Amino acid sequence: MSKFSPREHLLAIERTPERHEQREGFVCLDRNERVGGISDAFFQDMLAQLSPREITAYPDAGPFVAALSAYLGFPESYIAETNGSDAALRRIFMAYLRPGGEVVSLKPSYAMYDLYTRIFQGKSRRVSYRADRTVDVGAFLGAMQSGTQLVIFARPDQPVGTAMAESDVRKVVARAAEIGAICVVDEAYHPFFPETVLPLVREFENLIVTRSFSKYPGCAGIRLGYAVAAPPLIKGLMAVRGGNEVSSLSLAIGRYMLNHLEIAEQFRKDVEESREMLSDTARELGFAPLDCAANFQHLRCPARISAGAVVEALKRRGYLVKGYSEPPLSECVRVSLSGREVIAPFLRELEAAMRELRVQ
Repeated sequence: MSKFSPREHLLAIERTPERHEQREGFVCLDRNERVGGISDAFFQDMLAQLSPREITAYPDAGPFVAALSAYLGFPESYIAETNGSDAALRRIFMAYLRPGGEVVSLKPSYAMYDLYTRIFQGKSRRVSYRADRTVDVGAFLGAMQSGTQLVIFARPDQPVGTAMAESDVRKVVARAAEIGAICVVDEAYHPFFPETVLPLVREFENLIVTRSFSKYPGCAGIRLGYAVAAPPLIKGLMAVRGGNEVSSLSLAIGRYMLNHLEIAEQFRKDVEESREMLSDTARELGFAPLDCAANFQHLRCPARISAGAVVEALKRRGYLVKGYSEPPLSECVRVSLSGREVIAPFLRELEAAMRELRVQ
């Protein structure tokens, strides 16, 4: 071991470099990104709003937070701008999880919940989804004990694609408050799932809601997100932020998107249109589409055809999709949804892939 090794608990953590060399040349429908892009007219107009100052000067988050405050209907003191919603999560763990504290979450779910628990030396307590992708709320409530400091889940969740009922969310937040724990509801996929628990922030002082610009309006590359919570919780998140953590370019593009919500709304409509197209064709091919509340669609594979085989057959045709072999998504593939111009050619390749697999 090198004498310059990191802290001992970090030695077991392996992270994949964020480099995409092996993805070049593929249509990537495996990461829930916006694949179809933004119209050239909007893109050129967006660029025309930028100035050299966005590159040469330190960021000023004020105009973006003011626009976001008006959009959400919450005072600016309730909002923390972040470098993607992932940075909001990191700041929550940094500010509010003490070494040895328990984090209650669901399984399977976003991998960073468990990873941040390990990085910040917490203890993970995870409750598995049922086979039908619903939450055993009684078990989830029961997992919250006196040592629980954070409770975190996504609504809708990824990868399962389902959303906890609002009445159950209220029970979870209230139980967390009883034991002195903070509850985080990750709404990264709002408003593909249109319901929100944001109004509960005014009722529960222990609730933090996080959101992202990555899914809606589909701007994953700008790394912009935010957290909404009572001002005392926001104060903790601002205390641990990096200096000028969100770039001027991200703030400017985020403000542009808030002023042009038709871009995000068109993407949302495209997602729902492509979900219908994909589901109809998939049923004809023997797949079973599952109800999904996000910008992706799960397809349970036909009998005797594995998810891995479908993934590889599509990869040979230039498409990347996500495959699963473990419950509750056993033998499912996940397809990121986008506009007709992306999904229509994909469906032709899916049909060809299934013909090939049935011959084998």
